[in-house]
Amino acid sequence: MDSRGDDSKRSGLTQEQRFGLAVSALLTELNGEEHDILEGGMPGEEIMKDAREALREWWRVEERSDLLGLLSWLLEEGDREECEEGKDNPSSMLAWDLCRLVTAARWGAGAEYLSRDEAWDWIEKSARRIRESFVSWAEMGESFLDGYLYWSEGRSDIYDEELDDIFNDLLDPENEESPWNRVPWE
Repeated sequence: MDSRGDDSKRSGLTQEQRFGLAVSALLTELNGEEHDILEGGMPGEEIMKDAREALREWWRVEERSDLLGLLSWLLEEGDREECEEGKDNPSSMLAWDLCRLVTAARWGAGAEYLSRDEAWDWIEKSARRIRESFVSWAEMGESFLDGYLYWSEGRSDIYDEELDDIFNDLLDPENEESPWNRVPWE
């Protein structure tokens, strides 16, 4: 069987769950996490500690209520709201916000601030909006990178080049491990 075929039985995930996790592929890859595990790695003390540290460092999330506020903000407003006020193109920020929402929900499950079902609900909301707003993984990824550049205020640092490399690797049709090649957009 082609290695890009349906591997949902191997991973235990539905096609929709696999699509939802693939939304966060750029950040999952950047962070060295697993693409086919909700928490980014095997659940346990180490994942919980790492997830809580990441949420605290990147989002100042210390507890469940902080995370729920963050997820709601990313879904409803996010950085695109600020972008809209500044008259830039807020649609270029949509993938930036929603991909980060998926990552935050995954970390929330790993940190045990969310149940697995709650995390999947947030991921499903984000994935549905992504699918309605973009036509391909490439278009979504380009929007994410545009959002990253806006957020980073054009600063050139290591992540710019690394994210571009990750983006190109995820789109490479020869990359059989890419979730974007393993999970169809449709």
